[in-house]
Amino acid sequence: MSRFFYAVKVEDTKAWFDDHEYRHFQVMRVEEGQTIVFTDGRGALYTGVVSFARDRTTARITEKLNQTARNPSERVAVGIAHAQWDREEVLIEKGTELGVTDFYLFPARYSKYRDINLDKVKFTLRKAIKQSENPLLPLCAKYERLEEVLAFGGEYTQKIILHPVSHADLFETRRQPKPVLILVGPEGGFHPEEVQSCVQAGFAPYAIGKRILRLETAALCSFVWATLLKAI
Repeated sequence: MSRFFYAVKVEDTKAWFDDHEYRHFQVMRVEEGQTIVFTDGRGALYTGVVSFARDRTTARITEKLNQTARNPSERVAVGIAHAQWDREEVLIEKGTELGVTDFYLFPARYSKYRDINLDKVKFTLRKAIKQSENPLLPLCAKYERLEEVLAFGGEYTQKIILHPVSHADLFETRRQPKPVLILVGPEGGFHPEEVQSCVQAGFAPYAIGKRILRLETAALCSFVWATLLKAI
């Protein structure tokens, strides 16, 4: 488990932690007066001396180690159609660990679930940045329709929709410089009319290899392609 912590509030020389983080401190056997490393999720990284009280956990900030700014030109965004939560949770968690910076969540034609609990999503994002020691909490929002997500396409250099029957293989495709936006369908994929709408909006359909992959497998492969492979 990560020894990297998340502060819900940072002000001047003091940071505050919630009950979830208090349990994290207990699991990691952090003691009163111990120096910890933590982030505010907005790019700042601190060291501080932790203090436990009956109704709150705080830290006295001793040093600001770093400040990471969001870089729009380095964005890796993922649009995820609503799926069963345990699957969607994997995509959000692992995507964050790999370096996805933005999540757009929406219902597609074949989505069995029409909504998502954003509190669950934010908690998952928080766990993932601590695991990967990333000081920037990804941006996340939910939308009512796919068309709302397509409207963001103009902000991205490369726009991709995962489509298992496509003859084009993502890993045989040159990755252009970021920013990149990838659309991931629900169980069963996107409806043909949705694929057509995406293509008309400038998205290129790609498959992952020659096999039909589960939702999570295909999506995670595309995240690796977008975040870890160098642009050519």
